[in-house]
Amino acid sequence: MHNTVAICFAKTPGLTPAKTRLAQHIGDERCLTLYTLMVERCRELMLQLTDLETYVAVNEAVAVASPYWRDLPTYVQSEGTLGEKLTHAENFFFQRYNSIIFWGTDSPALTADHFYLVQRSLESGAALIVPALDGGFAVYAANSKLPMGSWNKIHYSTSSTCHQLQAQMSSDFVLAPALSDLDTIDDIPTVLQEMEEFPSQGPVWDELKAFLRTL
Repeated sequence: MHNTVAICFAKTPGLTPAKTRLAQHIGDERCLTLYTLMVERCRELMLQLTDLETYVAVNEAVAVASPYWRDLPTYVQSEGTLGEKLTHAENFFFQRYNSIIFWGTDSPALTADHFYLVQRSLESGAALIVPALDGGFAVYAANSKLPMGSWNKIHYSTSSTCHQLQAQMSSDFVLAPALSDLDTIDDIPTVLQEMEEFPSQGPVWDELKAFLRTL
C-alpha cells in the first residue's frame, strides 16, 4: 500500500452548478469565472504537493476526460448523499493508502504549507481537521476509517457540521486554525484577508485574488 493520498472533491465548471448563492449577487457569468479560477487554483495546489499522491474526486463521470483535470488522476464520486459519497471514497482509498486527506475547492487560502502540517500530524499518529469558519470543515485527514456509518450521521452545510464530525472520531485528532469557505458575497473580504497573509502561491493564486478584489 502507498502512504498518503490527498483527494480534492470538485464539481467541474460548466457541468454542475456551483456557488449558486454567490451567483445571486454577482451573476452567473462572473460566478462561473470565479469558480473556474477556484478549480484552477486547486489544480495548481495539487501540482505543488510533490511529496503527496493526489486525486480529483470528480462529481460527474463525464468529467474524467475534462481539460480541467488534465494529467491528474481522477476518481468518480459515487451516487447518493454527501455522507454516502464520503463513505464510498473513504473505503476506496483506504484499500490503497495508509492515510487519506479530504479537501475541496471552497477554501482558496489553502496552501502547500497547510498540507505540510497535515502530513506532520498524520506521521505523529493524529488525525487533523481544518475547520471552516461557517461551521463546516475545509480539510479532514486521518490514518484510519471513521466508525461504520459515521459519515451518514453528520448533517452537512450547518453551523455544527465540524462539531458533529469531531463527535464521530474515535482516534486522537488535531484541530488546526480555521479557514473561510467562499460560499457567499460576505465571505469575500475574509478570504482576501486570509490570502493576504501569504506570499504569492502561483499565477492562478494571483489571478484569483485579483478577481476577488473586483467583486
